[in-house]
Amino acid sequence: MGFFLVFFIIFIIVIVFILKSAIEFDAQEREQIRRDLYGSSSFTRDPSLNDNKTFIYYEDFESRWIISSGRGKYGTSNGFKYQDGPGCYVITVYSHPVTDDNWNNYEDIYIGQSVNVCQRVHNHFNGKGNGDVYADIKYGKYVYVHFVMCQESEMNDVEKRLIRAFNATKSYNKTCGGSAKR
Repeated sequence: MGFFLVFFIIFIIVIVFILKSAIEFDAQEREQIRRDLYGSSSFTRDPSLNDNKTFIYYEDFESRWIISSGRGKYGTSNGFKYQDGPGCYVITVYSHPVTDDNWNNYEDIYIGQSVNVCQRVHNHFNGKGNGDVYADIKYGKYVYVHFVMCQESEMNDVEKRLIRAFNATKSYNKTCGGSAKR
């Protein structure tokens, strides 16, 4: 009987150690993803989308949706509408403007993906997407977006990692992401 008791105690200690290590690793991975997003990212990003900013205030995004210049017969258009491509986005909501680059104190968060990521964010900001995000804009909250551009084949994985890193299912995300087959 004594042998089984010692074996059982050792078994429990090993299980606790493994679980503790897994939890610490998970927390470190989440923190690294958040640091990557807030600083110089290890995700593939198109710097032209963010003009080297980390997050873009929704009004700035919308004001730059279509920008035309007077060159040529019809002019040329640029702006976010014409920079579209596959990727993920992180929309954060605050009760105050962020002036100190401290992006951690958001009230709510929504993370998504699209093959036309700029168009999708534009839809969210104009009432054709997540209703909670649109309501926050209507109620005068401060809403920011950050783009994580990636290959279409990577979008599910990147979205899942972002949702997990930011615990977004405790906010506006209803699922853990990656629902579209790519």
